[in-house]
Amino acid sequence: MRKEYLKILGLNDGASDEQIKKAWKKKVLQLHPDKNPSDNAQNEFIKVCDAYQNLSSGTVENLDETIPPETNEFFKKYNQNLTKEDIAKRRQKAREHNKYKEVYEEYILSISYNELRKSFLYKFSNIVAIFSLIIGSVLLIDYTVLDPKVETAVTLNYYYDVDNIVYSVYDLNYQIPTEKREYELSAAFSCENYTSLNQNSLIKVYKSRILNQNISFSHEKDTFETSMTNRFSIYIAFWVFIVLFFLPILNFTIRGPNTLYLVIVHINAYLPIFVFIALSIALL
Repeated sequence: MRKEYLKILGLNDGASDEQIKKAWKKKVLQLHPDKNPSDNAQNEFIKVCDAYQNLSSGTVENLDETIPPETNEFFKKYNQNLTKEDIAKRRQKAREHNKYKEVYEEYILSISYNELRKSFLYKFSNIVAIFSLIIGSVLLIDYTVLDPKVETAVTLNYYYDVDNIVYSVYDLNYQIPTEKREYELSAAFSCENYTSLNQNSLIKVYKSRILNQNISFSHEKDTFETSMTNRFSIYIAFWVFIVLFFLPILNFTIRGPNTLYLVIVHINAYLPIFVFIALSIALL
């Protein structure tokens, strides 16, 4: 087996550790994906790395050639009779093995990154990221930057739904078509202000400027700061949407052959599904 590994590195049977190391470095530079992107080079690179790992890791396979058969099994089991020089060599080989692993992992990430950039998933992820940032910016401005519109409405009736109280209201804004003036608002029982609202009570409804969402509502004499959050509004899950829609920023800031970027690209591709689930939960 040793002969086969040496042959892969282009060495003869009597090659020293130093020659093996130099041959490996030379082959790695020749076959690295940045310099040789061909499919054949990728396969050869893996063979070269495997060969070097087996030749330089100080495995029992190498020891089998030098240790007498009668003592070999004892040596394998207890790993005794090592001199300081032997320990130093093993430590050096362990360091070289770690370096090999780093190079190999970097190589695998480079292959994955190059393959990803050629795929439809990569393009779709970028499109989703751009639209997500636009939508996230709109939500952020609509909910936190712009002051809400204030409209007057009257409560028609109400009913209890698990941990919510739901009001049927009629909007008094005559600019709204008649068929759209009647809608429902919901508040949690934890809001103390709901007890002051009865049938035919005048209320203020605070609506967002861009999406015209009914953000909250309050008694006619109260203010926006003391209003009750409308649990039928998408903004009930505002911070969830902000995280989801601004997560794609990582798609542009950490681009490159690294594990985190590969994960983010896949998350972005499935982001519409996550948003749909979050929206469904928020409106339940």
